Amino acid sequence: MTKKLALLTAILFSWTVSFAAVITVPTDQPTFQAGIDNAVNGDTIIVSPGVYTGNGNRDIDFQGKAVVLISASGPENTVIQCEGSLSEPHRAFFFHSGEDTTSVVSGFSIRGGLAFDESGGGLLAKDSSSPLIINCKFSDNSAHIFFQGILPGLGGAVGSERSDIQYQNCVFENNTSGAGGAVDIFYGSPRFSNCLFLNNVSLSHGGFEGSGPGHSGAIGCWFGSPILLNCIFSGNIAKRYQPEPIQSQRASGGAISFFGSSGQVTNCTFFENIAEASLTENGAGGAIYCHQASPIINNCIIAYSKESESIYCRDTASHPIVMCSNIFGNEGGDWVGCIASQAGINGNFSANPYLCNADSGNLYLRASSPCAPNNNSCSQLIGALPVDSACLDCCFDPTGNIDCDGGQTADISDLTVFIDHLFITLTPLCCPDAANTDGTGTTDISDLTALIDYLFISLAPTAPCQ
Repeated sequence: MTKKLALLTAILFSWTVSFAAVITVPTDQPTFQAGIDNAVNGDTIIVSPGVYTGNGNRDIDFQGKAVVLISASGPENTVIQCEGSLSEPHRAFFFHSGEDTTSVVSGFSIRGGLAFDESGGGLLAKDSSSPLIINCKFSDNSAHIFFQGILPGLGGAVGSERSDIQYQNCVFENNTSGAGGAVDIFYGSPRFSNCLFLNNVSLSHGGFEGSGPGHSGAIGCWFGSPILLNCIFSGNIAKRYQPEPIQSQRASGGAISFFGSSGQVTNCTFFENIAEASLTENGAGGAIYCHQASPIINNCIIAYSKESESIYCRDTASHPIVMCSNIFGNEGGDWVGCIASQAGINGNFSANPYLCNADSGNLYLRASSPCAPNNNSCSQLIGALPVDSACLDCCFDPTGNIDCDGGQTADISDLTVFIDHLFITLTPLCCPDAANTDGTGTTDISDLTALIDYLFISLAPTAPCQ
């Protein structure tokens, strides 16, 4: 009897699989929505390269179906142009019918979405809908609300409301809102793996307390527990509120803000995120801001935040736990405030992470980086990216060989290259560490001054390589 039941099950399964259809857009069906409307569970919809606009190619609804929607040629060649506006808001996808990870979206660029009085300019998942989003790029999407006028809203790119949606290998770039420049989370445990958050912005906004500064340049999380694995946050900004030239309020959470939340942040790299300062005080948390929140932060690099410290806690109820992490070069301080007691314990430290070439966006590690597994007490990778074997250590004492010509000391050629980099063509340096002539860990006009002093004035040696 058991063998007969197993055989019958196998036959039924093979019969179901054999009838799974492949639908092509626009060959078989003219639009994304028409493809889904004509699909059943188990079907695959393949979309040809192109730029897709108009009804049927935006506000796409999976209707709870377990189907795979995939581009034939990836996000570079397959674009959903939402063409959203304040008068006609549109996003790419709306999940609200209990979808799970058998509902898949893979390989699209999503641009120009706009949400009004809702979160998620490019995509909204709510009411326990938790699809799987793979290899998608969300760019130039925005969210707005009406609060004594039209103001920036929540979740410029995506909204996650009571959802466990999963994002894999996705890019969030140049999205804007008032809170959560890229992502708004309200309850739920969404998961982000190998994602890039680049140059997203939270503007001054209207909200629970009226107009005020922006917070959560990339991700804003309310009462949720997101999981972030191997993600990069770079150049995200929370903007200060400055209604008049002599007044301003500082921003908070250049990359992430947690409100009443937990969450896990593991093997992530935070680089040059900004919570803008007011006229009188630093911003609050260039990388992470906590309000009654206690996220767990493991194996992360938090480096070179601008106008603010690395992690900020608004209250004594916030207790972020940090382990095996390198926090370095943040303008408002590294291991300060609510994380001060965790410096030097549990594998935590503060040292130049020796990124390959951060000025040109290469955030891989050099072989000598303390974040490489062989170079730290945790014996684990710290940050999102491993050592790049093609990235050779280029700085040899003393600093100053900016043109990488093999010379052991600085000369006029190095000065020329440095001036060109800072003021003329802005060409990335071949070895940024060699330009750190003042030893502060960053490359700026102060280093140029130190180089000129060495060459023409005091002849005092430049700083050693860090």
